[in-house]
Amino acid sequence: MLKNLAIIAALALAPIALNAQATLGSAVQTAVRNNNGIKSYQKALESKQESVSSSWGRFAPTITLDASYTHLDDKLSIDLAPLRTAIIQLQVSDQVNMANLKSLTLTGQPLSAEAIAAAQQQAFGQLDAALPPFVATLKKQNFPAASITVKQPIFTGGKILAGVDAAKAQRDMAEVKLASESETIISDVVSYYLSVLLAEENVKVRTDIYNGVKKHQELAEKSLLQGLIAQNDKLRADVAMSEAERNLNEANEKLQIAKSALASVLDINESEMQNPTETLAYHESNIDLKSFIDEAKSNNCNIKQLSSAVKALNAKADAQCADYYPTIYGFGKYNAFQDYLSALDPKWAVGIGLQYELFNGFRRTNDYQAAKADAQSVEYMAKDAERKIELLCRTQYMSMNLAKDMFLKLETTAEQAKENVRLNSRRFETGLGTSLEALDAELTLEGVLLKRVAALSEYYKYMSALYNTAGKTEEFVKFWTDSNQ
Repeated sequence: MLKNLAIIAALALAPIALNAQATLGSAVQTAVRNNNGIKSYQKALESKQESVSSSWGRFAPTITLDASYTHLDDKLSIDLAPLRTAIIQLQVSDQVNMANLKSLTLTGQPLSAEAIAAAQQQAFGQLDAALPPFVATLKKQNFPAASITVKQPIFTGGKILAGVDAAKAQRDMAEVKLASESETIISDVVSYYLSVLLAEENVKVRTDIYNGVKKHQELAEKSLLQGLIAQNDKLRADVAMSEAERNLNEANEKLQIAKSALASVLDINESEMQNPTETLAYHESNIDLKSFIDEAKSNNCNIKQLSSAVKALNAKADAQCADYYPTIYGFGKYNAFQDYLSALDPKWAVGIGLQYELFNGFRRTNDYQAAKADAQSVEYMAKDAERKIELLCRTQYMSMNLAKDMFLKLETTAEQAKENVRLNSRRFETGLGTSLEALDAELTLEGVLLKRVAALSEYYKYMSALYNTAGKTEEFVKFWTDSNQ
């Protein structure tokens, strides 16, 4: 995976050549650099990487600052005047009783009513002056408040680790999607590039046939003037010439269409397109099917996405399982504006807390079972995908070999068809052959050459598809580049 991402980055940062689309390698560079889908998945990968960092941050304490400024309708206070009055009255009564007892001891006579009243008045005045007012202000009418609270998770039943694993699985999935998008773009470029080369080869074949038929038409016209052939032979040559011209025009149109499709996948204007400098030539590729199947089962982007999905779902199940355990955390709080605290507010506090949901309608068990079932479902999908990937590799490998065999067999057939054209043209020139035989030889050669280049194009397309299935399309580009040097 890291290898694929490094290749994508290297292609994107590679300098732009003047003939940016002249080779398959440079065309791939242009497509990777310009494709908005790849840019989108790159940003998605950055987002998932930040999510992993965020999930690790759940192990750290959370520090919260709460600040406010409050205006009350009135200050909060406690008035204990009745209690103060009762205390003064009790003290006055005790002092008067002591004065009365002292008078009985010294004079044998109790105090008179006037003396008791005077003693009461004197004692009340002294106590009233000595005791402060029993009125306390708990909160002022206007006060600021600010506190810092720290909360540190101690035990979560593995929920934080499960969240980290889930975030990593999502990041891995984003990496796979980026690699898959790159593989798709490179595969499309290869396909359209080969289509351009095939179209160019078809134009060459049609041009050669056109020139051959034109030469035959000119010879037929001379032979008609000399009375060596009949008018119908000349007409056959004219019809063949019209057909060859129409086929050549059609081949040129298909070449323009192929170039337009390649320009589209490269995300450039058609005016910026450069003619490929490479040609469609046969190069042997020693592909070991077994090793490709093994690599496809481990490197194929679809299977990797399913594997990442299994990891994410297993992490989700672990998080659901963590709900069976309590959450334990430590906390601390510090109040900043201590001058404005009431008598009931602490300056600071620390402690430890526990939170556990006793009953939630069996959702905890049901969610856990659902997450496990989802993970198992995707696991079965991954196994089924491996089987289909193996079948796809075998199909692509056999199709590639069939196209190769077809091309190699048509090599000999093409040589024979060329010799047949030469002989029949010679026979016609010497008057021993007919125009029809010469034209049939040209058309037969045309059909063989077209099938030959089509087989070669199919050979490379199936080879590219096989590399793509194995998750290493960039290696096909390297094979192509090395073969064309």
